[in-house]
Formats: sequence, C-alpha cells, structure tokens
Amino acid sequence: YLTLEEVEAVSKIVFTDSTWHIEFIRDMFLFSCFTGLRFSDVQSLRNKNVTKEGEDYYIEIRMNKTQGIVKLPISLLFNGKAVDIVKKYENKNPEEYLFPRISNQKANMKLKVISVIAKIDKNLTFHVSRHTFGTNLASATSDQFLIKELMGHTDIKTSMTYIHTSQEHIKNKLKNTNWG
Repeated sequence: YLTLEEVEAVSKIVFTDSTWHIEFIRDMFLFSCFTGLRFSDVQSLRNKNVTKEGEDYYIEIRMNKTQGIVKLPISLLFNGKAVDIVKKYENKNPEEYLFPRISNQKANMKLKVISVIAKIDKNLTFHVSRHTFGTNLASATSDQFLIKELMGHTDIKTSMTYIHTSQEHIKNKLKNTNWG
C-alpha cells in the first residue's frame, strides 16, 4: 500500500498534453486509492453511477467480483478528493463510461512509469490502490465494519487484515520515534 505522503506525490505529478494517456491512468489509480474500488469496478463506472444528494457525491455500483451493491460517500472519503476526479471526467450522458477504457495489464504498465516519476520505490498496480484505501481507512478509523461496508467485503476477516496492517504500521512508527 501507499502512505498518504506517497499518494500525494502521485497526485502532484504534472502532465503535458502529450502525456494525457498516462494522466488518466494516474487519475484512475488515485480514484481507486480514494474509493477502494477494484480496477474492474473503476472501468465499469458510468456517469449514472455518480449521484449527488444535497452537497454530497456518491458512487453506487454493483461490484464485479462479489456482485454486492456498494454506495460510497465520496465527498466524505479522503477530503472529497475523488469528487474532483469525477468532475474532471464526468459528462452528461448517463450511459457513458466515466473513465477511458484500457486493459488492466496496460494500465499497470503505465503505473510503473508513474512510480518512477513520483519517485516511489514500490511496484504500483491497481491492487495496490485498493490496499492503500483499506490500510489508510483502517489507520484513520480502526472500524472493521466500516471497512467491510465500504470495500464490499463478504467476510469480516478480509476487512481485519487492513486493521492488522494498520497496527503494524503504527507499531513500526512508534519503534522509530525519538522520544528525546
């Protein structure tokens, strides 16, 4: 998974008009970091899956892997950063896909370039983005039921792995803290 600092490094990459094909991969990756959606779910998102209730934006989608329906309050997750990405790509046709279509393999190849540009020494894949969401959500809330609901897990044991990863991260940070 990526730390919030590493996610920020990815988000600060500046692209040119000639590198849009890498920019939309970066945006899809960040969107997944902020929502926890799998690559297949991000690719199947259509404009009609984005709803607005009052000032809040939601993504409602049937997850490809589990077939469960998840309603994500994206305005409330990670300071609403996913909302900015939605606004960048949405259009008025409800049946249109939110993001350009690409294979997972090609997207992951382009993520390798993004990791070099962002100076992140990790093998970036879309699966890493899902783990980034789960681990950072666990660090922020320690609520396995919230993790289960937002990530669409069918078994609470799967959600607990993020709690354990988060606790391990906290333990390592405290071990390396200079208490003066």
